[in-house]
Amino acid sequence: MQRNYRHTKDVLRHSAVYKKRKKAKFVKLIILAILLLCAFIGLILLVRISTFTISEIQIKGLQSANTQDVINEVEMEVAGNYALVFPRKNIFFYPKDKIREELLNKFKTFADAEIKIVDTNKLEVAIVEKNANAVSCQSEDSIIEGTFSNCFFIDASAHAFQAVVGEPDQSLTRYVDIGVNTASSTLSADMIVEINKVKANLSDKNLVTGFIKVIDSKTVEFHILNNGKIIISLPVGEDFLSILGAALGTKMLAGNVIFDYVDARFGNKVFFKLHDGNTVNSLNTASTTASASSTTKAKSLTVTKATSTKSTSTIRSIKTKASTSTTASKATTSRVQNKKR
Repeated sequence: MQRNYRHTKDVLRHSAVYKKRKKAKFVKLIILAILLLCAFIGLILLVRISTFTISEIQIKGLQSANTQDVINEVEMEVAGNYALVFPRKNIFFYPKDKIREELLNKFKTFADAEIKIVDTNKLEVAIVEKNANAVSCQSEDSIIEGTFSNCFFIDASAHAFQAVVGEPDQSLTRYVDIGVNTASSTLSADMIVEINKVKANLSDKNLVTGFIKVIDSKTVEFHILNNGKIIISLPVGEDFLSILGAALGTKMLAGNVIFDYVDARFGNKVFFKLHDGNTVNSLNTASTTASASSTTKAKSLTVTKATSTKSTSTIRSIKTKASTSTTASKATTSRVQNKKR
């Protein structure tokens, strides 16, 4: 009986200790919760104080868009709160990447946007504008007539980004690109590189390109001011440029000779038609390489006549052979004569 009493007393004593410890633990949890709540409230108050809140938006480098429109777009992105608590205007939480993404999506003339906090609570947005690399129009009439309706500026990647208003700068290449709009273009960056090669080559021969018509992904037409058109196939190489140079270097195309077209899509054979409309010529040529030690090379032309019974025109085949001279170049000319039946 004595033993049972002691056991009961020990159980009661241990139970009291357990309850006391449990109560102390509960009190600690309450205190911890209060501390966490106070810290959370303090953090909310801290991030909302004016020192850490964006109070001004500054736009730099803007040329093509209205400043207020850009500011409005930025303000939309920094409005509101995260989780209904943390303000998006806070300098530590503002959505930097989202602002940049939305600006580039909405303003097609922007190439990039650098966003950062300056002077504690000022948001600075530095805009990098796209540079117009060329002009692309839906029809050649708008270029010829000078209206430039349905024309767009395109960048070096051949992306159309802004409609043309008025007459664009003369230094910009004019393209006729049937599928162009503000979002896409049938041109490509690689095509532009290849086209510029040929354009520069023609310019060296005093053939000024008025506009370039894109026929498909491989074929383009260079429409020459006060002359005809030159049809080429992409991509071009050094051999092609030499071939074209040989064709344009003949007396038939040099000087003030007006041609309807020069067709250079067939390897080392170039077809061309003079403006009189009666003579079609073809030139077979091989590219030649010049070195610093080489002398001037002249080309001798062999003319072969071929007369058709069903045609009123004479077709001449001109073959060129490269010869080296140690004195001076001798230019040989060929005359085209039409025979009438």
